[in-house]
Amino acid sequence: MKKTAILLAILSSIFLSHPLLAETELFRATYKGKHTGIGITMVRRLLHDGGNHYRLHSKARNFLGSISETSHFQHIEHHYIPTRYQYLRKVLGRKSDQVLKFDWTNLKAHYSRSDKPEKNAVYEIFAGLLDPSLYQLKLQQELVHGKTKFYFDFAKDSRLKVLEFTITGEAVYTLNRKEYDAVVVERINQPDTRKTKILLIPEFNYQIASIDHLEKDGSTYKIRLSGFSRDKELLEAFYTERAQAHL
Repeated sequence: MKKTAILLAILSSIFLSHPLLAETELFRATYKGKHTGIGITMVRRLLHDGGNHYRLHSKARNFLGSISETSHFQHIEHHYIPTRYQYLRKVLGRKSDQVLKFDWTNLKAHYSRSDKPEKNAVYEIFAGLLDPSLYQLKLQQELVHGKTKFYFDFAKDSRLKVLEFTITGEAVYTLNRKEYDAVVVERINQPDTRKTKILLIPEFNYQIASIDHLEKDGSTYKIRLSGFSRDKELLEAFYTERAQAHL
C-alpha cells in the first residue's frame, strides 16, 4: 500500500508539475580530501528550482580532471523521487557521460553511457527507489527523524543496488576552529573488505562532515568538510513534515 501511494503521488506530479522558477540554494558544502593519495576539492549543493523540483549537485576536481553528479528529483509528500541523474567524468582528456532517466509512468529506468554504448540498458523500477546521490539526502532526513538503521534501494548504472547503514558511535568534528558533535554511520552490507564510514553533524541538519571509504583493492577515498552555508529555515523545512507548507 505504501509503494502504491508513492506511485500515485509520482504520477500525479507528472501532470501537475509546477513551472520552474529562479533557483534557490538551500545549502553549499565544500570539501577537501584525497583519492588514493591524490588531493581533491569538492562542492556539494542542494538547489530548489521551483514547485516540487530540486537538484543535488556535486563536483570534485583535481589537476587530473573532474567528476560531477547531478540528481534532478521531486520532493512530494516527504518522498524524494528521482527523475534524471547524470554522472560526468573528465579525466586525462577522456570523457564519460552517463545518464539515468526515470520513466515513472511505465516503471522503467533508461541508462545510457557515451563512452561504452554497449552498456546502455532499460530495466524495471519501483516506487521508493532512489538514485546514486539521493540516498545521501534520505540518510540525512531519516537521521533528522531519529532513525538509527537505514536501508536504501537505488538505481546504479544498469542495475539495482541496496545500501544498509547503522549508527556506530559519536565523534567531535572541528570546522573553522569550532567543535561540533557528530554521529558516526557505517555501511554494514559491503562485500569483500570494503569499508565506508560517514560522520554527520546534527547542528547542520546532519550534513556530511566526512567520508572514509576503503576499496577491496586497497584504494581509498577521503573527504573532509571545510566550509558550509545554508538557508536554515528552508533546509529544516526540507527535511521535516513542514516542507511543502514552506516551499
